[in-house]
Amino acid sequence: MINLNEYNLTLVKPDGYVCLNGDCIGEFDLANVLPENVTFLHWYGPKGYGELQHEMNENGIQPPNTRVNSVDEYLPLVEEWFVRDEIRKQPYVNTAEDNKETAKVKLFNTDYVYLPDVHLLNKSEFDAYRAVIRQMFFNPVPGEIEWPEEPTPVWA
Repeated sequence: MINLNEYNLTLVKPDGYVCLNGDCIGEFDLANVLPENVTFLHWYGPKGYGELQHEMNENGIQPPNTRVNSVDEYLPLVEEWFVRDEIRKQPYVNTAEDNKETAKVKLFNTDYVYLPDVHLLNKSEFDAYRAVIRQMFFNPVPGEIEWPEEPTPVWA
């Protein structure tokens, strides 16, 4: 069980952020979580407060912030924060589309070898290299790929 007294918790309603000890993760739907007139909730260990919307009353005075005595009702948000935090710590795995785009760039970067005024002594190395890259372009797979090394041009 998470003890929220061990954390500094901030809920930022306008931006949908949930922050624990200053580390923020966004895209939380806080519209129906915080009271309508509260835009931020700050919790520091055993106490906290909610910042009210900045509207002046008829005397031109901004109302004081509201005291928060417990954040237990926000525990599900904190638990979701920990789940999302674990997900974002996972190493990124290239998608098939990512690898297709990489292959496209590698093909583009070696298109010059087929220009009529380019004469290379090792054109066959480029042909073989591009054949492998072309296969990866037309049949992309997800994950890390060990790309072949692009040949160094040997000019005629």
